[in-house]
Order: sequence, then structure tokens, then C-alpha cells
Amino acid sequence: MRIKELEIVSFRGIPNNLHIDFPIKNNKPTSLIIVGDNGVGKSSIIDAVEFCLQGHIAQNKKLTNPHSPSLLSLKSTRKPNITIKLDNDEIMNRKILNDEQGLLSNIKNPHSAFSISPFVIRRHDILRFINTSEAERTLVFSNYLRNEINGEWAEHPEDELNRRLSERLIAKKERDSLIKKLALSLKIDASKIPFERKEFYEFVKEKIYNGLPKTQFESLGYRVKLNTKAEKLAEKVYEAIENHRKIKSAVGSFSISSQTSFPKHLYSQLENFLIKASEKLTNSFLEISPLKFIERIEIVYENDSVIALTVNIILTNGKQCNPNQVLSEANLDLLALLFFMAFIEESAERGQSKFLILDDVLQSIDATIRVSFMSYLLKKFKDWQFIITVHDRLWHRQLTELFILNG
Repeated sequence: MRIKELEIVSFRGIPNNLHIDFPIKNNKPTSLIIVGDNGVGKSSIIDAVEFCLQGHIAQNKKLTNPHSPSLLSLKSTRKPNITIKLDNDEIMNRKILNDEQGLLSNIKNPHSAFSISPFVIRRHDILRFINTSEAERTLVFSNYLRNEINGEWAEHPEDELNRRLSERLIAKKERDSLIKKLALSLKIDASKIPFERKEFYEFVKEKIYNGLPKTQFESLGYRVKLNTKAEKLAEKVYEAIENHRKIKSAVGSFSISSQTSFPKHLYSQLENFLIKASEKLTNSFLEISPLKFIERIEIVYENDSVIALTVNIILTNGKQCNPNQVLSEANLDLLALLFFMAFIEESAERGQSKFLILDDVLQSIDATIRVSFMSYLLKKFKDWQFIITVHDRLWHRQLTELFILNG
């Protein structure tokens, strides 16, 4: 599944409309290289693609989190709206709705073809992997290899909260729609109808039952013409008010404890995956890196009092080292990048679309390793669609030549 067209409206650093058509080659949309100086909006395009297909930016699902990038364009009064057309002509549209308690997405889940793992690798992902302790390193991949339980996402507390927020928005719309219908039936302004349950009860007593409680009205057997349509609508409104109140209360009492525990959806699969990943990691690293003193790379999975993810370098003389002891910064970057690629490749084997975004992630890597990595990537992942952002003009020319060279 590839992206064919992208339409971005009023999103982050794109205040107006931006439309991108991906040229077609051999009946398939091509890859895309975005080149521009820092600050011109390259990452806004990347964030828009990620938000549209997966419903978050940088794996942060809470749209109003102060530590995540703002979705809103500060120059536009319109709400963000992103549309992606895929190569099977399916259209995915995700937009922001302004609810009474904050921002909500009109769609809860990611697109099914992009739901197993993140497909964007950023520079801070690489740094996070390198700088995180072994005991916490698995948390870096807490959103990878999902979709394992009955074909559904294993629900993270933030997922649950977002689900409840969506339910609250739907309940509010249903309540407001019924109130408008009731107002029309009673021939009054909808703003005159209260939506707190006690006030609404008094309103119904006054407007429908001549100031009496319903039970008393019926027991006295008043022979007045009752607006039965309004009566039935009032009952539905009351049910909708109660439903919204309960969901709103659940949202209000919901709290997310600090997430320091290991992501449970990875328990059953991590060990087997890492055995496969170790061999892939070794082969790809030795093919790309010029280092000749490395025999292999081992990934050790420890499950004692804490779950730790340890990466060991085995040298040709048999010695075992920590990567930081023997690898330069460029080779550490390469190791981290290949680790993410192992997860993404595994996701594609499980059914995720062969699609990858590298957001200026290669800029700080040594030029020789950078070219070798991309040559390796374009040969091994020849049938994938890539979006790559760059700001260095020389690297842009090299990258273009590599894409042309690999067809």
C-alpha cells in the first residue's frame, strides 16, 4: 500500500493548503525526497502523514500533551485536516475537532495497513535508543509489533483514554441532536433546554406535564392533550444526558500512572523476535560499516526482576564489549538505526505496508556510512516506498543519485 496523493490543510507549519502528487512509475507511486532548510516545514509534512495514517505525532497519542508538537497552525484559524489517497484509491481523512474539553481526532484507530508499528524514524529516536539504560530500552519500542491480540491493538492506558474521549464526543453529539429535535417539537429555542439532568427533569415537568411529576400527572388522570412526540423525545434526551454524564465522569476520573512497566503486548514475542533480529543486525551492520574487528552483534533479553535489553559486540578475538566501548558516534547511530529497521522489517512481514519515513535522521551520520546505509536500504528494500527529508544540498544530490542508480 503506497501513498498516491497528500493534502494538508492548516496543520502545524503549513497554515494554508499543500497538495502533493506522487509521480507514478511502473504503475506505482514513487518515493519522495523533501529538501529544504531547517524550519521551512519539512517535518510538518512528515507529521501530517503520521497523524493521518496513525493518529499521533512521534508516538504521542495525547493530542494536547504539552510535550508533543502542536497540531494547530498558529497562523490559521482553521482546524487541521489531512487527506491521503492510497494507490488502491482508498481515501484516509483525519481531522481535528474542537470538543468542549479539548482537541479530538475524528478517527480513533490507525489505518489497518499502518497499524503494527511506527513508520517514522527521527533523530531523537536514535538518541533515545543510544542514551537509554538497558533496563528501560524496551520502552523505546513500546509501540512496535502491535496488533497481536485477535487482530486488535493491545490497549495502552492512553489508548483507553482516547477511546473514552471519542465516546464522550459521540455521546455529546447525540445528546445535542436530540435536544434540537425536542426544541423543534416544543417550538422553543434549543438554548432554553438545559442538559444537566436535574434541571432537565424540572424542565420536562413544567413543559410537558403541566408542572407535575410524570407519575402524579398520570395518576390524576388529567384529560389534557399531551404532546406524545415531545414526551418520547424527552425520554430519549434524558437517556442521552445520562449516557454523556457517565462517560464524562469516567473521563474525569481517569488517570494515567507513570508508565515505567514493560509493554505487555511484547512479552510473548520479544525473545523470538530478538533471536531473528540478532542475525539480521549482524549481517546488515557488517555489510554497511567499514569496521573489520567485529565478529557479530548479540541482543540479550533478560527477564529477572526487571526486563533489560542488552546489546553486546563480539570481537574477532572473542572478547565481548559494550557498543559504547568500541563504536564511534557514527557507528552507534548506525547500530541504533538498524535496530529500528529490524522492528519495521518484522512489521512488514506481519502485514504492515512497506513504507518508511526517515526524517533528517542521516544528517549527522558519517558521510561514508550514510551513503553505504542508503545503498543497502535501496537494494534490500527495493519494493518499499520512502519519504526522506534532508537539508544539506550535497547529501540531497548524493541521495538523488542513489535513488536513480537503484531504479
